[in-house]
Amino acid sequence: MREMSIRKTKTDSKDSFLIAELIRFGRYAQSNVAQDKLLALKELCRNRYYLVDMASDLKRKVIALIDRIFPKYETQLETIFCRSSIAVLTKYPTPKKLAHANLSKLTEILWDSSNGRFGEWKAQELKSLAHDSFGVEDREDI
Repeated sequence: MREMSIRKTKTDSKDSFLIAELIRFGRYAQSNVAQDKLLALKELCRNRYYLVDMASDLKRKVIALIDRIFPKYETQLETIFCRSSIAVLTKYPTPKKLAHANLSKLTEILWDSSNGRFGEWKAQELKSLAHDSFGVEDREDI
């Protein structure tokens, strides 16, 4: 349809007139796009957007929880969601548990999850930070 018009600008009134002329004189061809494939693609795009949005919401909620429970935690690692951080939080989800963690076990977790980047020095930093944490207390014991 664009090839039929010399002009490069678009206006609704001129475009609607051109479309009406094409239909009136039968100078158009049907689209070859398979409707079932197009609908499937639209559904996949909607589902992907929904999942990305949901993952973003969950990450924001996790960050908000960690900020309440262990405010200084995020300053120790590049992000809360890196492999090292997830490994530590899986084993020691609260500052109280991290402060009482076995240093060698914590070092091993950090070493394995960071591919040797973090060692005992990072484990000691995390333990001292957890010991001095001023976040909301863990309510599991009640």
